Amino acid sequence: MTFTSEASVAATPPSRMQSSAPTILLLGPDQDLADRLSPLCLALGIRVTAVDSVPTLATTLHESHPIAFACGLKGTGATAACHAIKTVARYDVGLPMLMVTDDDPETLGGLDAIVSLCDVTDLTRLTAPPRMEDVLAFIARAGRRSGRLALMPV
Repeated sequence: MTFTSEASVAATPPSRMQSSAPTILLLGPDQDLADRLSPLCLALGIRVTAVDSVPTLATTLHESHPIAFACGLKGTGATAACHAIKTVARYDVGLPMLMVTDDDPETLGGLDAIVSLCDVTDLTRLTAPPRMEDVLAFIARAGRRSGRLALMPV
């Protein structure tokens, strides 16, 4: 699997980005999410681009044209997750998103409010490390929506 940083994405010419492998952006330090996403993406020829912070997310979205966005922020990262949802929604309200958060009721309520306010149409929120089938279903939705992958969830 290829992990790239937003700096290397920014250095890639737009014409090359459009013809390259489909991209999923990954924000956050959640190793469980990365460990579940990585092998599937590698097998399917999808590039995963790690985004280091919410402030760089908007630029990375426009430069990499991802098929999906995944975020694994827990605890104090819930505020960053809300900002990330708003940033992605401004880019494309229908972009498939996968959020892994803790199960704090205030965190979940805040995320629900942001999703509603931003009219997000495709967000999967998980409060535990995602199962492989959850990640595969997420990738399949992203592939169907983008027309880049022909996947059928099992």
